[in-house]
Amino acid sequence: MTKSATAFTTGHRKCKKCRAIIEKGKRVDRRANGLCWYCRNPVVPGQSICEDHWWGMVGRKTGVSVEELKAVLVAQGGHCPYTGVALEPGTMSIVDGPDKGLMWVWEPIGKMRGGVSHSSFVAMCWRVVESDE
Repeated sequence: MTKSATAFTTGHRKCKKCRAIIEKGKRVDRRANGLCWYCRNPVVPGQSICEDHWWGMVGRKTGVSVEELKAVLVAQGGHCPYTGVALEPGTMSIVDGPDKGLMWVWEPIGKMRGGVSHSSFVAMCWRVVESDE
């Protein structure tokens, strides 16, 4: 038996492709058990990652530090400014605020608002309310 074959059969070394297959299997198992893909901590509801990795993901997507993102949430009192719904990681979206800053909103509101400005969104909501009366 060659040296490389011996190493492979004893489990000491695996090729890059085999390591990738094994890692993918571990991640699938973690997800099935409600654990973070990366660190095995419990996941945020509705997500496949834990709270720490969720904050990091949002920070990378927005280009804002995790500390700043958390400070915005604390400044808002942990509630959506439009609906008053209590916000938790996995149930909220970050959007541009009325004063060119950022604000956290309940995720369905973030999806409805899209890229529309704060004032345009509020005006649109009033139109919906008025047409319903």
